Amino acid sequence: MHLFKPLSFLLIGTIVLMSSCKKEEGCTDMLALNYNLNALEDNGSCNYLSENFEGVYYINDSITGGMIPSEWKAERNYTLEIVQNENSPSQIILKNWANIYTYADNPSENYTQVTAEVDGDSLFVNSQEINNTEGYYTHNSFGMITGDSIFYNFKYENFFGEVFWGIASGIKLQ
Repeated sequence: MHLFKPLSFLLIGTIVLMSSCKKEEGCTDMLALNYNLNALEDNGSCNYLSENFEGVYYINDSITGGMIPSEWKAERNYTLEIVQNENSPSQIILKNWANIYTYADNPSENYTQVTAEVDGDSLFVNSQEINNTEGYYTHNSFGMITGDSIFYNFKYENFFGEVFWGIASGIKLQ
């Protein structure tokens, strides 16, 4: 009978210890909206703010610039696609940003694009070479996405050194 008590305590202690050692699963990426401080194993459930911005937007912009800025102005309509950056989920990629090349000019999946940082409902495009162009560069610009609407400014330089700038607004199509 005396042997039963120590064995039962040992058995109960082992069960408690085994159940408390189970690794908690969840999102382990501190940049995710649902980061779980207690999670020891990532279960692939991370959600990022950048996912809220994904979609196709119908854009209307006003642009000025070129060699004689006061003589060149235009209003344009085009679509802009926003996708999450697979290499950095807290960033977004803006495809057809500033409509530098149109889909007709560059009909492949690799049309012009820039990367933007997301912070709350704001987006920031840092100076960078514009993907799939020959010598075009962005200047720092910023914007915001509220609900299904997007607003941003832009500034870029072509390979001749001409600078163009404008403001854009749009609404999400899908």
